[in-house]
Amino acid sequence: MTEQSPTPEHLQGRIEKLRASQDRTEKQGLARAMAFFMSMGATMVGAIYGGYLLGTYLQKQTGSEMWLPVMLLGSVAAGASIVYQMLKPFLK
Repeated sequence: MTEQSPTPEHLQGRIEKLRASQDRTEKQGLARAMAFFMSMGATMVGAIYGGYLLGTYLQKQTGSEMWLPVMLLGSVAAGASIVYQMLKPFLK
């Protein structure tokens, strides 16, 4: 039995299928990357806003003006720590 060589049309069809699957994979990768970076931003914003709310609450309850800056600094540090934990698998 002899094998027939593929026709140019057959090869062109295979090439187009491969290109279409690569395009879809690249778009999915871009969407995942965008979602990942947006989640890091949302994490930082949420942490800072939580620190702001807690700081203003403690400031009103105690009458001391030190709580807002302390809570903001703490929330930035906590948010940065969470973002670092999110990035840690990619830093190896």
